[in-house]
Amino acid sequence: GEEVDKRKLGKAERHWYLRALEKDLDHRARQLPPDDFRCRSYSGGDNYSAEVMGMPTAEVRLTSREHSEAVCAYMGLPSPVAVSVLGQPIQRVGNRGELTVDLYGETLTTLGWGRGDDRRLQRHNTVEKALARFARAAGQHVVNGYDDTSRLIFTHLPEGETRTAIMQLRSTDPNIKGSIPDLGITLEADQTLARVSGPAVVLGELKSSSSKHETVGEREGRIQGDYERSAKKLDEKHYSQVAAPGPFASALSQYPRVHGVVFGAFGELSSGGKAFVKLIAGRAAQSWEANTGLDASGGAAGAIAARLKKRIALTIAKANAGEKIRGAEYVRTGRMPKHEETAGLFSGFGGSGGR
Repeated sequence: GEEVDKRKLGKAERHWYLRALEKDLDHRARQLPPDDFRCRSYSGGDNYSAEVMGMPTAEVRLTSREHSEAVCAYMGLPSPVAVSVLGQPIQRVGNRGELTVDLYGETLTTLGWGRGDDRRLQRHNTVEKALARFARAAGQHVVNGYDDTSRLIFTHLPEGETRTAIMQLRSTDPNIKGSIPDLGITLEADQTLARVSGPAVVLGELKSSSSKHETVGEREGRIQGDYERSAKKLDEKHYSQVAAPGPFASALSQYPRVHGVVFGAFGELSSGGKAFVKLIAGRAAQSWEANTGLDASGGAAGAIAARLKKRIALTIAKANAGEKIRGAEYVRTGRMPKHEETAGLFSGFGGSGGR
């Protein structure tokens, strides 16, 4: 209260005063409806989400607009770009109905906006490529990209015309979508990932949780089942004469359980994602020891892990913000800007430009 503001608190007093504020905030947040954006940001945000509140890094740069969007999402505040087009209609194709821009910009992330709307794909690919790049830089063997990861499945299919035809399909083909992993993670004998010990190859699947009714943990929990159903459908389509389990199901069974990595709208990361980051950080610390001849356990390992966490968290924040920024520009101008134009989208929104 005011009397607290008028005098300097001692260390113990400040501790208990902040604890009381925290308890009050928790109580007020839980009084909100479960689907309220503010309630979901409070319960959904995690220590990855909070990285946007810390010092920036030169390795993953957010523009001023991207940063403000990320901070507001984490804090449960109105989206700055959504406010600039608040209440304006969103034209969608087909019979999807008309939406208007809401205060928090959630309708800016909906699907069905027609050709040129690759925002969901770009959001996914930005995070996938960054994870793979950071992993390889740390010395962790990871493959990504459809051409490489599809081989992890296709090589286990029986040779013949059917396999040849399947291998001609592209990642965007609905007949193959959902059965090819985003990542192939090779575990060495000294590594463990989510109770899977090396040596082993683990299939990794990256997803984003965009539904207001599903947490990153819940989405992660559905990944293995999604793969099994997809394999069954592909077997029924391409190998209907083969008794179950068919070739696709058998190919999937050659690997441990699919490892899910899910990031959310508030910058949060699922437990599987955090386990993967821990794996990369561990390998990075080993590489540092090999290069320097020093022991990383004295504090270097923690610093390496913290740096990696910030880079991944800011990559997620940047990808999330870009989806809303491009959507708002489409509402404002009627043209969906390309992914690479995101950094320059400041006109019409007010405020200053990016760094």
